[in-house]
Amino acid sequence: PAAAATSANAEADEDEGGGGAEGAEARRGAEAFLKLCEATGIQALPRLSNPSLALAEVLLAEVVLRNRDRAARLWPCIAEHYKYRTRVAHDLNFAAEKAFTGLLRIAHRFVSRDLLVDEAVQSFAWVLAPHADRGLAAALVDHSAAALWLTVSGNASAFAQLSGGAWRAVVDALRAAAVATPHAARRAFECLHLLLNEPKLKREGVPASGVALKAVLAFAESAVVDEQLLVGAVALLELLYDGLSEDFGARLEAGRKATGSAREFSAEVCANEWMPQLRGMALFCRHGSDAVRRRGVALLAKALLDPRVEGVQAAFVVTALREVVLPVSRHQLQVDADRAAANVVRAEGPEEDFEIVEMPLAGGEDAAGVVITNAAVQCFHRRGAALQMHPDFGDLALDIEVLRKSAQPKRTEEAAPAP
Repeated sequence: PAAAATSANAEADEDEGGGGAEGAEARRGAEAFLKLCEATGIQALPRLSNPSLALAEVLLAEVVLRNRDRAARLWPCIAEHYKYRTRVAHDLNFAAEKAFTGLLRIAHRFVSRDLLVDEAVQSFAWVLAPHADRGLAAALVDHSAAALWLTVSGNASAFAQLSGGAWRAVVDALRAAAVATPHAARRAFECLHLLLNEPKLKREGVPASGVALKAVLAFAESAVVDEQLLVGAVALLELLYDGLSEDFGARLEAGRKATGSAREFSAEVCANEWMPQLRGMALFCRHGSDAVRRRGVALLAKALLDPRVEGVQAAFVVTALREVVLPVSRHQLQVDADRAAANVVRAEGPEEDFEIVEMPLAGGEDAAGVVITNAAVQCFHRRGAALQMHPDFGDLALDIEVLRKSAQPKRTEEAAPAP
C-alpha cells in the first residue's frame, strides 16, 4: 500500500498542473472515489489521475459482480458512489464512460440474478437528466436504452416485484429513449412491448395503466419514430385499455352481486384511469400519419361503445364527449372534407362544357370522421337518461346533432338534361 500510495501521488502531482475539462473531471472522480473509501474505512489516496480513475471504476464493478452474495451489504456504499459519480460528471471522457457502464452492468446482473431488483432498476434513473448532466445523458441514451432492453428481455417477470419508484424510473428511461434517437426509440418500444405482454405482469395488474400510459404517449409526441412504430404504439395503448376494460367489468359484476345493480365508479377511478386513456387516444387521432390516425380513431370509438364503461359517472362522460371526442370528430370531418375536395377532378374542355367529376372516396361510411361521429352519437344516446341531469346536457345535445348532420353524406341533385 505504501508503494502504491507513493506511485499514485506521483501521478497526481504530475496531473495537478494540468487544466481543462479533463482535469476537472479527474478531480471530481477522485472526490467520488475518496467518498467511497471513507465509507468503507479504506485509507485512500488524495487524488487520482484520469487513467487511474477509469481503471478504478472497472475494478470496482468487477469486485461488486464477483461478490453478488454480499449484494445487500455492498449496495448502500456502491449506490452512494454511483449517485455521486453520475451527478458530478459533465464530460463524456473515458473515466465517466466506465462509471456509467459499470453501473449499467451491475444493474443488469443484479436483476438477472433476482438480487435487489427494485434498487437495481431504480439506478437506471441515475443516468438520466436531471440527475445526470443533460448533455451527457443524451450522449449515452443509446447505451442506456440498450442496457434496459437487455435487462427486460431476459427478466421481464422480475419486474412484477417493483415498487412505484422503480416503475417511475423505468418509465422515465423509456420516455427519454422514445424521443432521443431512432435506435433508442425502437429499443424503448421493444421494452414496453415485452413488459405489457408479460403474463405475470398482466395477471398481477402491473404496471399500473397510468404509469405505463406515459411511456406509450411519449411515442405520439416523438419526432424520431417512424409510422410502423407509431401504429405499434396504438396497439400497446389498446392493450392498456383492454386491461382497464376487464377491470371495469369485474367492478360492475361485483357491484351487481352486492346490490343487484351496477354501481358507478368512483370519481378517482374515472379521472385517473379512464379519462387519461381517452386523452391519449385523442393524441394519436390527430397525428399526421393517416394510418396512425385511423387506428387511433378506431380505438377511441371502441372505448366509447364499450358496454363496460356504463359505470363511468355521467359528469365524466359529458367531459369526455365535449373536451376529447367532439374536437376529434370535428378535426376528422375537416380532414375528410379536405380529402374529398382534393379528389375533385376538373375535366378539360371548353368553358361552356366545363365538368366537375367527384372521385369516390376510399372508405365511404368507414371514413374516420364518420366512424368517430357515429360512435359519439351512439354513446350519447346510450347514456342519455343519465346525462339529462347534467347542466351541459342541452349544449352537448346540440353539438352532437350538428356533428351528426355534418357526417351524413351530402346528396347532390341530378343535373338537368341539356336542351
